Amino acid sequence: MNTSFLPKTVRYIILGLILSTQLQFGPLEDEAFVNSVFEDIIPKLVEERDLDGINTHLDQCFTIKSRQKQWLEAYNILVWKVTYAGQFDFYNEYCESLTAVDSFLATHQNDLELSAWEAFRRENKLRKGIYYYESGNWLAAKETCLSLLVEMPGQPQHDDRYWRNLATLNQYLGAIARSEGNYEEAETYYLKGLECQQQFQDLNEQFRRKALSNKYLGDLFLQKRDFKRALTHYETAVSLYSQLVKKGDADQMLTGRNLKGLTTSLLGFSKLNQQMGDFKSALQTLQQAEQTGVLQEDLYQRFGEVYLAQKDTNQASIAFQKALETRQRIFGTKHYKTAETYASIGDLCLQKGQVQQALVQYQQAIIAQCDPFEATDIAQNPEHFSRTFISQALPALFSKKMDALLLLSAQKGTDQAYLHMAWNAAKAAVSVIDSLKSSPTKSDDDKHRLLAESYSVFEKALHIAALIGPTAGPDAFAIMEKSKSIVLLQAFHNANATHIAGIPDAMLDKELSLKYELNTLEDKLELNRDNDSITSELRTRWNKVKSDYQNLIADFRKNNPNYYQLKYAPATISVETVRSELLNDGQAILEYFVGDSSVFALVLSKTDLQFKEIKKTFPLAQMVSDLAESIQGGNPSRPDYTAHFTEKSQQYTALASSVYQAVFEPVASNLPKKIILVPDGVLAYVPFDALLTQPVHTGFGDFKTHPYLMKERAISYAYSISMLLEIKKKQITTEGMLAIAPVFKDYQGSSNTLGQGVQLDSLIYNQSEAQTVRDAIGTGQVLVGAAASKQQFMALAPNFKYVHVATHGIVDQASAYHSFLAFSQNQQNPDSNRLYLRDLYRLRLHAAMVVLSACKTGVGEMKKGEGIISMAYGMFYSGAQSVVMTLWAVDQSSTTEILRNFYQQLTEGNLNKDAALHAAKSQYLDHQKDGMRAHPYFWAAYTPVGDMRKIGTTQPWVLWMVSISGGLLLTWFIWRTRRSRQMPLQENAA
Repeated sequence: MNTSFLPKTVRYIILGLILSTQLQFGPLEDEAFVNSVFEDIIPKLVEERDLDGINTHLDQCFTIKSRQKQWLEAYNILVWKVTYAGQFDFYNEYCESLTAVDSFLATHQNDLELSAWEAFRRENKLRKGIYYYESGNWLAAKETCLSLLVEMPGQPQHDDRYWRNLATLNQYLGAIARSEGNYEEAETYYLKGLECQQQFQDLNEQFRRKALSNKYLGDLFLQKRDFKRALTHYETAVSLYSQLVKKGDADQMLTGRNLKGLTTSLLGFSKLNQQMGDFKSALQTLQQAEQTGVLQEDLYQRFGEVYLAQKDTNQASIAFQKALETRQRIFGTKHYKTAETYASIGDLCLQKGQVQQALVQYQQAIIAQCDPFEATDIAQNPEHFSRTFISQALPALFSKKMDALLLLSAQKGTDQAYLHMAWNAAKAAVSVIDSLKSSPTKSDDDKHRLLAESYSVFEKALHIAALIGPTAGPDAFAIMEKSKSIVLLQAFHNANATHIAGIPDAMLDKELSLKYELNTLEDKLELNRDNDSITSELRTRWNKVKSDYQNLIADFRKNNPNYYQLKYAPATISVETVRSELLNDGQAILEYFVGDSSVFALVLSKTDLQFKEIKKTFPLAQMVSDLAESIQGGNPSRPDYTAHFTEKSQQYTALASSVYQAVFEPVASNLPKKIILVPDGVLAYVPFDALLTQPVHTGFGDFKTHPYLMKERAISYAYSISMLLEIKKKQITTEGMLAIAPVFKDYQGSSNTLGQGVQLDSLIYNQSEAQTVRDAIGTGQVLVGAAASKQQFMALAPNFKYVHVATHGIVDQASAYHSFLAFSQNQQNPDSNRLYLRDLYRLRLHAAMVVLSACKTGVGEMKKGEGIISMAYGMFYSGAQSVVMTLWAVDQSSTTEILRNFYQQLTEGNLNKDAALHAAKSQYLDHQKDGMRAHPYFWAAYTPVGDMRKIGTTQPWVLWMVSISGGLLLTWFIWRTRRSRQMPLQENAA
């Protein structure tokens, strides 16, 4: 009977009656009917995308198999219903079919073999995880997939079906991690998926999976903005999928998957071209993808993005409207893809000057991303981000809303309603970032990347706070704190959590060991990224260690919930807490934030809070770089010293005054004599003591008489105030001084770490220096010469309250983890005596103070938001409460004098550490008869960071002996230095 002329609904009613009659009374045999459905009827319905027709026929087949009690085949028919619903993106039907499978398995557990039943249950759980992901419920997807990952390895039969499911599971976990911004974790899962596909016996399936894995890796590296690696993976994916599509497949389902794979790979390729500014190639790639005839909703979106980037608002509007209509129909309103399109329409409106309409679209995008938030009022924002899955894209969405509200605020003049709405949106954005960075599985590198990507959001928020005025000051302080040193803060936060929660040392040692091995493997992976054979082996080991680390975190969460909560709860501080627990009368905090357009300075004292925006009408980065270079021009070891010194000294006096006027003078009137300074960005390289409060007009003159900022203020430093408060919580029970002075004789480093050999000259004074400072403290141990090895340092340093290292420091500013402190040489294995920054990550110091008497120990790789990743940073990471560090290659003789005075002030004067160093520098300047030796190069490099509390007292006879021996040593040092002034030294060797 031909029913094609009838409406679909009527056709299905008639067809169902006919089939029902045939199945019960007609001559058509059951098997023939089922075969006909799968071989003839469903292929035609698939071409028409007629899911209702497919389901009608599958239901009849299911009835037959159920009546025959052929339960395995009945199960497979239900799975086909799930599969077709997924293929056509009918998510309601997909969910209903999953529920039907669950019900079937619950009813027929005893009718199936136990192993088969277990496999089916896991397969359906995997399908649920996929459904949750595709429907935008990423939190449920993550929980489902992670629980299944624990179950999967126990499955006894490892055939292609098993490996296919495990590969799929890892690929979706990778996609979820990527969406969270956990890129290292995502790469781990993707590569595990690649490993699974290598187990397939079916070579065609292996080929398909390889294509899919490369597509996912392309997406990952695109999101990380690693365009070179993204391009490689997209090219591979497109090539593989193109071969599959050209070859064809008898299975229509696989044909559809191949077309989808090719299309998504081309879409990624197009987005890569767009982000690189090649719009012509981006459009050509989209036109190629359009020929596949699938994923129209994503094609519309990508076309709109390219048109918008080209400012073709008409074409962009048409494309985005089509994308929105299609995505809403397929995914509904609560979906990340729907949110993406709403945000794009908002961008389009903003480009057309329709600010109010843009805000409406951004609000709809926020609603689509945040469950259960439903407020269409643009004044409203979600409050509880920790209760839902948070996408890495959400902070940028709030940033768009802030931009639009600021535009409206500017249009309204004195009406501040929109300005306050922008302020509320800013605080919501910071809250999102706070939740994202607290993820226990997010790697340190991913946290650094999150902070760097969020910097524009922080800057925008602080700009709004400055516009609002004093009432926004406390929140501005909190935002500045949240933008700084999150990895370092968490390291100290974790250490305090372990102490409070009483975690066994064995578990903590395991955690440190795994963390250290992860850092080491990541280093090696970066160094060998172009060597596939080495990388594959390293990645396999990295995967294993990462898995062990994640399992340990899961164990903490389950068995030590108090520790887990303490460790991963976002740390927050208030102005009141800082005033009561940190600040003294006559003391203030000066905290900076360096943005692209402005520098923000906040002054917090016991009674006042001032917040100021300083517009960057000056080239700050260049000024700071030139200032550092001009100060180091005071180094007398240069062959052309006299001419160079004169030139650079004149530059110094101009720059030291200019930098002071630019960033310090605007807040100077609000500052007392004692300051805790929290720098940011390039300001971390500035020796504030050496800034000049007044211009010097008479050349460089007598450096002893210059108006240094140090003469007016006593400054200590902190990475952040939150960290400083965490540091002060740590209980120090160790005693005594460990002083270390290695020896160097023709030390030639290996070339594979820094890219060139490193020659370290002998240090003349470090052994006497070590003995002197140990005597100043009165108790402890001195390691000199061959005994001053890295192994000894690692073994002994955790047992002492004070650690003094007098050695060479080598800095690699391109990659912080390759910087090191040098210990006594070992010709057979030079690296064994290099204390790398990463080595400090597995050390647990219990030191109230570490003094790094070496070159450039406060210099390293700059990571936006985190600060300078230096050897001093590493000492804090390992648990030191305070560090005295250097900002350039220091002079040995002046160093000895300043440090002798420093320890004398600490013990005899019983001063705080910052006050003791300030007094030591002042004493050095006062005693200089040669005005040239008062140049900042000789005294301003040393910088006190962290907890500045007193160290205690020492017996008077020790101080008397130290003073005499120090004076004799100093006389000899000065004579020796003047004698060897013309000897060239390594710029990066102390």
